[in-house]
Amino acid sequence: MAVRTVPVGDPSAFETAIANYSARGFLLVNRTDTTALLRKPKQFNVLLAILGALLCLVGFIVYVIYFAAQQDEVVEIRLVDRQAALEGEPYTLSPDGNFWWDGQRWQDTRQSLPPGIKRSPDGTQWWDGVTWRPVP
Repeated sequence: MAVRTVPVGDPSAFETAIANYSARGFLLVNRTDTTALLRKPKQFNVLLAILGALLCLVGFIVYVIYFAAQQDEVVEIRLVDRQAALEGEPYTLSPDGNFWWDGQRWQDTRQSLPPGIKRSPDGTQWWDGVTWRPVP
């Protein structure tokens, strides 16, 4: 515990300092003719404690609600052979999947698709053997 020293110059200032600190809640612990030791006990502030608990509790409740509203994320990563995944279709995709072989030349999959390619039920996506891609 650190002790703060307050120097005073005369006996009347000494008495005034003791009175001022006593008025501010300090208790006289020990006194001699030239020194006085005063102590102010710490005080528990109920209002600040309640305010702090409410802020923490409100933050905690908000987080619990946020956490409860979230869903687990599930990802399946599967390594497949691109050609085997095409289920024996009579065309070949380039290794990067951006071109298909029509028997004579490479066709850009962003412009045309092989005949009979597997499409999504709504017709907006096509299956390249690994992922669904937009139909051009």
